Amino acid sequence: MSSLTLSSPELRLRRVDLDPESSRDSQIVIPAVRRAFSRDAEVVGSCLVYHPRPQGKSGEARVTVSGSIRRGKNTVRKLPTSRHILMAIASMGAIPLQFFIPLADFDPGVYTLEVRAQDENAGRGIVQDVDFLVR
Repeated sequence: MSSLTLSSPELRLRRVDLDPESSRDSQIVIPAVRRAFSRDAEVVGSCLVYHPRPQGKSGEARVTVSGSIRRGKNTVRKLPTSRHILMAIASMGAIPLQFFIPLADFDPGVYTLEVRAQDENAGRGIVQDVDFLVR
């Protein structure tokens, strides 16, 4: 279903063709990946959701994305849940999703970002996590 990365806007994006069907889609890029950020960095989480199932006649695919940031076993922040309604074109390949992660009130240390992407029509999802350092 998805691949999770963290980046900051000042870093260049690199083109990656993960699926031949989406090779002409200019929005599908992989950010230059970082795992260490200062507290004033504008951090962006990115993931790709693969082949969400469209629903019946409407052709809508619905994906709900939620997540949290942990330090050790303690949850320090829950990310706002977002619902993405996507209209099916011919076939849905990889759908890029992004979310912002403010770090201003984080103490220095190692954290874990956990993201859940749920395909509502297919009743399936994926949970991924990535560790990062705040300096």
